[in-house]
Amino acid sequence: MKMRKYIYYPLECFYCDITINNRYEHSYDHVVPLAKGGKDHFENLVDCCRNCNHSKADKTLNEWRIHLESQIKGIETNHPKFQHFHPIIKRLKDLLQMDTYENDPFMQAAIEQAKKGLSEGGIPIGSVLVKDGAIIARGHNKRVQEDNPILHGEMDCLFNAGRVGSYKNTVIYSTLMPCYMCAGTIVQFKIPKVVVGESTTFKGAREFMESHGVEVIDLQLPECVQMMQQFIKDKPQLWNEDIGEL
Repeated sequence: MKMRKYIYYPLECFYCDITINNRYEHSYDHVVPLAKGGKDHFENLVDCCRNCNHSKADKTLNEWRIHLESQIKGIETNHPKFQHFHPIIKRLKDLLQMDTYENDPFMQAAIEQAKKGLSEGGIPIGSVLVKDGAIIARGHNKRVQEDNPILHGEMDCLFNAGRVGSYKNTVIYSTLMPCYMCAGTIVQFKIPKVVVGESTTFKGAREFMESHGVEVIDLQLPECVQMMQQFIKDKPQLWNEDIGEL
């Protein structure tokens, strides 16, 4: 039986200078964040930074980015086997994007689509397709409304876009991490970037998309998380049907 050893790597909240020690289980050839009170330490860091950022601390966004980039570089420099920390680096990079996209009008448009779907009695997942800096299509999950098993939010959005030609300069936004069906379509059309509202309630197919060269940005927006959590609580059977878990 192999003995477990632990790696501690401190991550600091940029705004209030609180240090949150991340304890990672280093077993076999991977590093896994250990849960604490339902959240791992990284998620506590995200919450801390997000709350401090909302209080408009006296540090600029550029300084914030430099700080996070330095933490990423520190992990890569100080740990010879830094590839074990790829999950941490990936999540730090997501955090780096937080300010850029949290008030993004395109994500807000996707959230509006999700709310529209909910108001129709459907599943609250919305999506928009952006090309050259402008929305060219909107959609939301219509499995219930249209009695169509494949009309997930992203699929409805792409259907509404019609024939786009090249997707080279497009970005698709979704309030939830795409499933394998939607991710397969994204990969097939070579959509280069996906911006996601959250993956807490559904992990989706992030690794699959990234393995095919798609850039995935996961914002973990509280509004998106809360909307899905409430829906799953209210209509668990409908949600399990949507993800094929009945």
